[in-house]
Amino acid sequence: MPSARVVGVIQYNNQNFTINTTGYHDHNYGAWPTDLFNWIWSQFHRIDKEFSFVLGAYHIPLTEDDYVGYIFIRYRGQRIKIGTLCGNQFHLKPLERKIIDGKKYSVHTKVETSDDNYKIDIEYKARVNNKNPGDRGLGLKVFEQISYYQVSFYQKQGQDWLPLEENLTGYGFSEWSHTNL
Repeated sequence: MPSARVVGVIQYNNQNFTINTTGYHDHNYGAWPTDLFNWIWSQFHRIDKEFSFVLGAYHIPLTEDDYVGYIFIRYRGQRIKIGTLCGNQFHLKPLERKIIDGKKYSVHTKVETSDDNYKIDIEYKARVNNKNPGDRGLGLKVFEQISYYQVSFYQKQGQDWLPLEENLTGYGFSEWSHTNL
Protein backbone atom coordinates (compact mmCIF):
# COMPACT_ATOMS: atom_id res chain seq x y z
CA MET A 1 0.00 0.00 0.00
CA PRO A 2 1.54 3.30 -1.01
CA SER A 3 2.03 6.26 1.23
CA ALA A 4 2.31 9.90 0.29
CA ARG A 5 3.27 13.19 1.85
CA VAL A 6 0.05 15.16 2.34
CA VAL A 7 0.30 18.94 2.59
CA GLY A 8 -2.64 21.31 2.58
CA VAL A 9 -5.35 23.11 4.47
CA ILE A 10 -8.58 21.58 5.78
CA GLN A 11 -11.42 23.96 6.54
CA TYR A 12 -13.87 22.88 9.24
CA ASN A 13 -16.38 25.06 11.12
CA ASN A 14 -14.88 28.21 9.60
CA GLN A 15 -11.43 27.28 10.92
CA ASN A 16 -8.41 26.41 8.80
CA PHE A 17 -6.15 23.53 9.81
CA THR A 18 -2.80 23.22 8.07
CA ILE A 19 -1.58 19.65 7.58
CA ASN A 20 1.82 18.30 6.63
CA THR A 21 1.93 14.58 7.32
CA THR A 22 2.10 11.07 5.90
CA GLY A 23 -1.09 9.70 4.36
CA TYR A 24 -2.30 6.78 2.27
CA HIS A 25 -3.38 6.97 -1.35
CA ASP A 26 -5.11 4.18 -3.21
CA HIS A 27 -3.90 4.33 -6.78
CA ASN A 28 -4.65 0.70 -7.62
CA TYR A 29 -8.22 0.19 -6.43
CA GLY A 30 -9.20 -3.38 -7.24
CA ALA A 31 -5.89 -4.31 -8.87
CA TRP A 32 -4.76 -6.48 -5.98
CA PRO A 33 -6.28 -9.77 -4.78
CA THR A 34 -8.86 -8.14 -2.55
CA ASP A 35 -11.34 -7.95 -5.42
CA LEU A 36 -11.62 -11.75 -5.23
CA PHE A 37 -13.04 -12.02 -1.70
CA ASN A 38 -13.95 -10.11 1.45
CA TRP A 39 -11.47 -7.57 2.72
CA ILE A 40 -11.09 -5.17 5.62
CA TRP A 41 -9.08 -1.98 5.64
CA SER A 42 -8.54 0.72 8.25
CA GLN A 43 -6.27 3.59 9.17
CA PHE A 44 -5.68 5.66 12.29
CA HIS A 45 -3.34 8.57 12.94
CA ARG A 46 -2.27 10.44 16.06
CA ILE A 47 0.09 13.11 14.77
CA ASP A 48 0.69 14.48 18.28
CA LYS A 49 2.18 11.07 19.22
CA GLU A 50 3.96 10.52 15.87
CA PHE A 51 1.92 7.33 15.51
CA SER A 52 -0.12 5.98 12.61
CA PHE A 53 -1.10 2.65 11.11
CA VAL A 54 -2.71 1.17 8.05
CA LEU A 55 -4.35 -2.23 8.47
CA GLY A 56 -5.38 -4.61 5.71
CA ALA A 57 -7.00 -8.00 6.25
CA TYR A 58 -8.73 -10.69 4.21
CA HIS A 59 -11.53 -12.96 5.35
CA ILE A 60 -10.49 -16.46 4.37
CA PRO A 61 -13.24 -17.83 2.10
CA LEU A 62 -15.45 -20.65 3.42
CA THR A 63 -14.52 -19.94 7.06
CA GLU A 64 -16.71 -18.30 9.67
CA ASP A 65 -14.19 -15.93 11.25
CA ASP A 66 -10.65 -16.65 10.03
CA TYR A 67 -8.59 -13.73 8.74
CA VAL A 68 -5.09 -13.02 7.54
CA GLY A 69 -3.71 -9.53 7.62
CA TYR A 70 -0.98 -7.02 8.25
CA ILE A 71 -0.45 -3.70 9.96
CA PHE A 72 2.03 -1.09 8.74
CA ILE A 73 2.96 1.15 11.67
CA ARG A 74 4.83 4.41 11.66
CA TYR A 75 6.07 5.41 15.08
CA ARG A 76 8.53 8.23 15.74
CA GLY A 77 10.38 7.80 12.46
CA GLN A 78 10.28 3.98 12.48
CA ARG A 79 8.48 1.82 9.93
CA ILE A 80 7.22 -1.41 11.46
CA LYS A 81 5.39 -4.24 9.65
CA ILE A 82 3.50 -6.88 11.64
CA GLY A 83 1.03 -9.57 10.63
CA THR A 84 0.42 -12.77 8.72
CA LEU A 85 2.16 -11.53 5.59
CA CYS A 86 5.27 -11.02 7.75
CA GLY A 87 5.07 -14.50 9.31
CA ASN A 88 3.38 -13.35 12.55
CA GLN A 89 0.13 -14.25 14.27
CA PHE A 90 -2.79 -11.99 13.35
CA HIS A 91 -6.10 -12.05 15.21
CA LEU A 92 -9.11 -10.10 13.95
CA LYS A 93 -12.43 -10.58 15.71
CA PRO A 94 -15.70 -8.88 14.78
CA LEU A 95 -17.38 -7.91 18.06
CA GLU A 96 -20.62 -6.53 16.61
CA ARG A 97 -22.14 -6.89 13.14
CA LYS A 98 -24.90 -5.52 10.95
CA ILE A 99 -26.56 -7.56 8.23
CA ILE A 100 -26.96 -5.60 5.00
CA ASP A 101 -28.17 -7.23 1.76
CA GLY A 102 -27.84 -10.62 3.47
CA LYS A 103 -24.11 -10.13 4.21
CA LYS A 104 -22.51 -9.54 7.62
CA TYR A 105 -20.39 -6.42 8.14
CA SER A 106 -18.51 -5.71 11.31
CA VAL A 107 -19.25 -2.38 12.95
CA HIS A 108 -17.08 -3.13 16.00
CA THR A 109 -13.76 -4.93 15.56
CA LYS A 110 -10.80 -6.04 17.68
CA VAL A 111 -7.35 -6.77 16.20
CA GLU A 112 -4.26 -8.11 17.98
CA THR A 113 -0.92 -8.95 16.41
CA SER A 114 2.73 -9.07 17.43
CA ASP A 115 6.19 -9.98 16.22
CA ASP A 116 9.36 -10.59 18.24
CA ASN A 117 9.72 -6.89 19.07
CA TYR A 118 6.34 -5.15 18.92
CA LYS A 119 2.71 -5.81 19.78
CA ILE A 120 -0.37 -3.78 18.90
CA ASP A 121 -3.93 -4.06 20.24
CA ILE A 122 -6.63 -2.23 18.30
CA GLU A 123 -10.34 -1.88 18.89
CA TYR A 124 -12.52 0.25 16.67
CA LYS A 125 -16.24 0.88 16.42
CA ALA A 126 -18.05 2.48 13.50
CA ARG A 127 -19.82 5.72 14.31
CA VAL A 128 -20.93 6.26 10.69
CA ASN A 129 -21.45 3.28 8.37
CA ASN A 130 -22.41 3.98 4.75
CA LYS A 131 -22.58 1.96 1.57
CA ASN A 132 -20.29 3.34 -1.13
CA PRO A 133 -22.48 3.68 -4.24
CA GLY A 134 -19.62 3.13 -6.69
CA ASP A 135 -18.26 -0.40 -7.08
CA ARG A 136 -15.62 0.56 -9.68
CA GLY A 137 -17.06 -2.15 -11.96
CA LEU A 138 -15.59 -4.92 -9.79
CA GLY A 139 -18.85 -6.18 -8.31
CA LEU A 140 -17.75 -5.06 -4.85
CA LYS A 141 -20.06 -3.82 -2.13
CA VAL A 142 -18.00 -1.49 0.04
CA PHE A 143 -19.15 -0.11 3.39
CA GLU A 144 -17.09 2.85 4.48
CA GLN A 145 -16.96 3.72 8.14
CA ILE A 146 -15.81 6.57 10.32
CA SER A 147 -14.70 4.67 13.39
CA TYR A 148 -13.62 5.49 16.92
CA TYR A 149 -10.32 3.81 17.75
CA GLN A 150 -8.65 2.70 20.97
CA VAL A 151 -5.05 1.53 20.43
CA SER A 152 -2.20 0.29 22.63
CA PHE A 153 1.31 -0.28 21.26
CA TYR A 154 4.08 -2.21 23.04
CA GLN A 155 7.76 -3.08 22.66
CA LYS A 156 9.32 -6.30 23.97
CA GLN A 157 11.74 -5.86 26.90
CA GLY A 158 13.10 -9.26 27.91
CA GLN A 159 10.00 -11.38 28.47
CA ASP A 160 7.69 -8.42 29.12
CA TRP A 161 5.79 -5.99 26.90
CA LEU A 162 6.63 -2.36 27.72
CA PRO A 163 3.87 0.08 26.74
CA LEU A 164 5.08 2.65 24.21
CA GLU A 165 1.62 4.17 23.77
CA GLU A 166 -1.43 3.15 25.78
CA ASN A 167 -5.04 4.03 25.21
CA LEU A 168 -4.50 6.14 22.10
CA THR A 169 -7.98 7.22 21.07
CA GLY A 170 -9.53 9.14 18.23
CA TYR A 171 -11.35 8.82 14.95
CA GLY A 172 -10.11 7.01 11.88
CA PHE A 173 -11.37 5.37 8.71
CA SER A 174 -12.33 1.76 8.00
CA GLU A 175 -13.93 -0.31 5.23
CA TRP A 176 -15.53 -3.73 4.91
CA SER A 177 -16.43 -5.25 1.56
CA HIS A 178 -17.80 -8.37 -0.07
CA THR A 179 -18.16 -9.47 -3.65
CA ASN A 180 -21.36 -9.93 -5.61
CA LEU A 181 -21.19 -13.60 -6.49
